[in-house]
Amino acid sequence: MADLNTCIVWSCVYIYTCIYIRFVLKTDDDAFVNMFSLMPHLHELASTDDVANSTSESSSMLLMCNVWRDALVERAPGDKWCIERSTWRYDYWPTFCQGIAFVMTMDFVTSAYQLVHRVPRLWLDDVMLSDRFIYLCRRNETKRTLR
Repeated sequence: MADLNTCIVWSCVYIYTCIYIRFVLKTDDDAFVNMFSLMPHLHELASTDDVANSTSESSSMLLMCNVWRDALVERAPGDKWCIERSTWRYDYWPTFCQGIAFVMTMDFVTSAYQLVHRVPRLWLDDVMLSDRFIYLCRRNETKRTLR
């Protein structure tokens, strides 16, 4: 079975070709999302000028998630989330989006898809969406001229 990051990349390939999508919701398979609560919020966001009129000149890079800061890297051997120091040398993770669920605009998905092949991969998809990756997506977005 493919690792989760590969699945996410292939999902982005599919989503990337759907030009009418404004938002993408990514959830874990054991997560519950109250769509009756989420949809009005997304409709309100979609009606704002930044999101509704998003173009390559006027991007609305948006990523909504539960943010984790100063999370300690698990080092205990045998632990499900154990990360060897050779994989990640720091004691703390960068600021990142908790992976149970997050919502992205297509501008963010497009930029992330173009960038994901050029950054080091880590099997923890939550940490892949770190502040550094988001910074690189925004920088990548400013360099993009065509959608």
